[in-house]
Amino acid sequence: FTVYGKNRTFADGVEFTMEMVADTPTEKLANIMQSYASGWGEGIVIKQESFAADVFNKGGFTSGHDVFDASVTGVTPAGVPTALCYDGKPFFNLSNNTRASKGGGTYYNGLALALSSANLQTAYNLMTVTNSRDEADKKIAIKPDVLLVSPSLNFTSKVVLESEHIVNSANNDVNVTRNLLKPLEWHYLDDADAFYIGMKGKGIVWQNRQQPLIDFWQDETNGSYYAKVIARWGIRVQNWRYWIGSNFATS
Repeated sequence: FTVYGKNRTFADGVEFTMEMVADTPTEKLANIMQSYASGWGEGIVIKQESFAADVFNKGGFTSGHDVFDASVTGVTPAGVPTALCYDGKPFFNLSNNTRASKGGGTYYNGLALALSSANLQTAYNLMTVTNSRDEADKKIAIKPDVLLVSPSLNFTSKVVLESEHIVNSANNDVNVTRNLLKPLEWHYLDDADAFYIGMKGKGIVWQNRQQPLIDFWQDETNGSYYAKVIARWGIRVQNWRYWIGSNFATS
């Protein structure tokens, strides 16, 4: 598959009338500008985090979502997905909606299991054993290193990954998932009970097309001053095999 990624443009701005600039002390005007600049910086970080998180928040939607739209008019060929992953499937697909490799194999990387030591083992095995094949169905090495959860599962993730023994186990069984992955809490995840395992830096590519650029100018027709900020970024799923999702929303 050829994978495409589209960059989005995010912008904001403010107008200062000629009278406001003329009547406001220079120091106070500088403070106002600094306040806007700081707000823009924080706002861009929030937008970027929310945009990136939507790959997970909307990744199981069977009808897809705009965050996966890779089409660029006049640039990308016809047929490029506008709501789903590069292969026409949701990023996280369940076993009743398998994706096919070029070698003819069928795969899925979505589960409907709550976070527990046993279910984490199921997700781990799905990723490292079943899905550790390339497009020709040849064996490749995939080993996850992170467990991604919302704040609602923060304590559960620590119990699963840090307890020496299985909680409430009658035989005081050893917890085999202890230290298996690094728990990572992300406040921008929407699903309270969903969890994801994956390899950091693999499978998903962040496209930082243009750093935030602030511009300031005067409109000579009305004397007003304008300030604006523009930034461009995008994200694309490069390879679904490096991530497993469970208990996520499908619509």
